Amino acid sequence: MKSKHQRFSYSEILNMTDNFKTIIGDGGFGKVYIGILQEHTQVAVKMLSTSSKQGYKEFQSEAQLLTIVHHRNLVSLMGYCDEGEIKALVYEYMTNGNLQQHLFASLVTLIVPLHVPSAEQPKAKF
Repeated sequence: MKSKHQRFSYSEILNMTDNFKTIIGDGGFGKVYIGILQEHTQVAVKMLSTSSKQGYKEFQSEAQLLTIVHHRNLVSLMGYCDEGEIKALVYEYMTNGNLQQHLFASLVTLIVPLHVPSAEQPKAKF
């Protein structure tokens, strides 16, 4: 994979994730780990599982898309690892949670308890 983003070795990935100590997510590609770069910058490291059904092509597509798409509401791709079977994407870490958490939290605040009248309560007449 050609990229202007930083290429990390597998040993650097191991070092930044403290040997994959803390899992922060699990998806179709594989597990996501928290990591710390030498500059004390927190990152999320997405490792491609060798048993992933989505595979290397989707992994490449995601990496290539994130090299050209930049938006304030999208995490930035900081780098990658591509050593034989070892594939990883290194993203900026979002400290305030992910989109699903924010959407679900917003949905919960929109749900208003329904008041269902009981048989004893008078019903409104129209």
